[in-house]
Amino acid sequence: MDEQNDPKQQNAEPSIDIRTPGLVEAFESVGAMQAWELLRRNGTPLTAAELARISRMPERTVLRALDRFEAVSLVRRHPGRKANPVVRWSVTRQTIQVHHRQLDPIDEALFAKMVIVFGTESENEIMRSVKDPQTFGVGDNHWQSINAASLDGNEMRELWKMFLDIERFLHRCKNKFKNVPADANQDCNYYLGVRLMPLNPGVLPMPTVNFLGGPVVEMLADSMDDEASKLLTARELSVARALAAGKGSRAVAEEHGISTHTVVEFTRRIYRKLGVKSRAELAARMGRR
Repeated sequence: MDEQNDPKQQNAEPSIDIRTPGLVEAFESVGAMQAWELLRRNGTPLTAAELARISRMPERTVLRALDRFEAVSLVRRHPGRKANPVVRWSVTRQTIQVHHRQLDPIDEALFAKMVIVFGTESENEIMRSVKDPQTFGVGDNHWQSINAASLDGNEMRELWKMFLDIERFLHRCKNKFKNVPADANQDCNYYLGVRLMPLNPGVLPMPTVNFLGGPVVEMLADSMDDEASKLLTARELSVARALAAGKGSRAVAEEHGISTHTVVEFTRRIYRKLGVKSRAELAARMGRR
């Protein structure tokens, strides 16, 4: 679910008012939402029995979810024909976006009910069902960043545009599942959560901390190294890598067959081109720390 306080944002599909009758009931459980997503991914109409099979849910539970989704126009039914009277179902949209009015007591109460399905407990439920705890951390990427910022209206709009760009990218990725056989492997391997929280006056968050882990560290280092290679000559890049690795000037000079004075000159040029002022900053800029 995408929370939107401004329903007039430019999105591919219109958002749904949180006060729509039956909307809260439609978002009743993680299982119901996963059934909707599987139906969306399939790309072609499915019967309740077919959806129950691929979602591993009882058919009566699937039918109840479909009825509630139909009541708020999130799915449509396709009546069967004489030759095949079985009813099939399909989604009416590719994203679910719900807008609510901030600080409105009615909207906030409805939001509190709906967000339970998307909160930490539900996330833990999903993780328990799809990933063996013994495999946590194996092949996973971790990037948790906690940042404090003072944002004005223009900066908030710029930040919101960035979030929409990320959402569009993820939407393209999840659409790779469309029009695949119903019994095909449709597992996801990543999820992304963003929380932007306004602070009360005089309240400061924790200092800015970034936690990196898994293959993302190597990918980040490679991308930084690639960026440096565009700014430096081949010789400067070689010296920069040695300095970023913690080697002293004499060791760098011996390794490259130059004098320590030349290493100092290289260092000045490298610092100027990369916009750093110390070896610690150089190491960070090169992704070596």
